[in-house]
Amino acid sequence: MSKIEKEIEDLIKAYEVEVTVREKNRLKDEIDWLRKIKLYLDAGVRREYLLREIEKIQNKIFVLQGRYSEYKATRFGVKFSDYESSMNIPTLKLQVKTLKKALDFIE
Repeated sequence: MSKIEKEIEDLIKAYEVEVTVREKNRLKDEIDWLRKIKLYLDAGVRREYLLREIEKIQNKIFVLQGRYSEYKATRFGVKFSDYESSMNIPTLKLQVKTLKKALDFIE
C-alpha cells in the first residue's frame, strides 16, 4: 500500500469515528482532495515536472502580487483581496499546495 493510500485509509477511519458534522465535512473534503492527487500520481507524473510546475506557478503569483500597486493606481478603492480574487491568485495558491502535497507522495 502506498503512502497516499495509507493516508486516505486513515482519514476514512477518522471520518467513521468523528461525531460532528463540521469535522466530517472537513475530512470528506480532504479525502476527496487526496483521491484527486492519487489519480494525478497514477498517471505517472515525475518529480522534476512537479518541481518545475511549482516554481512556475510561484513565480506567477509573485509577479501578480507585485503588480497590485499598478493595478490600484488605475482603479480607485480596490482592496488587495479583491485584486487577488480577480487575478485568480487563490486558485494558483491551491495549485501550489496540491502539487507540493503530490510531491510528498512521490518516492
